[in-house]
Amino acid sequence: GRLKFPGDAIPDDSSYSFRAHPPCSVSRRAYELSQHMPTEIRMEPIPLSPILTNIFQSEGPDIDDIGLYFYPADTAD
Repeated sequence: GRLKFPGDAIPDDSSYSFRAHPPCSVSRRAYELSQHMPTEIRMEPIPLSPILTNIFQSEGPDIDDIGLYFYPADTAD
C-alpha cells in the first residue's frame, strides 16, 4: 500500500510504499479490519494526547494494543 501525507505534514507532499504486518498474536477485529484496508491511506496529523487519554484512561498502551506494524515496502520481509 501507500501512506500519503498532506503537503503541510511533510514538505515534499510525499507518499511512501509500505507493507502492513500483524504481530505474532492478532485480535480478530484487527485482522478483519486489515482485510478491508484501502491500498492508499491518507495520513492527517492530529494531536495525540487527547486520543490517548480517552482510549487509555487508566493505563497507557502496551505491546498488546498493536494491531498492525507498518514497514517500508523495500525492507519488509
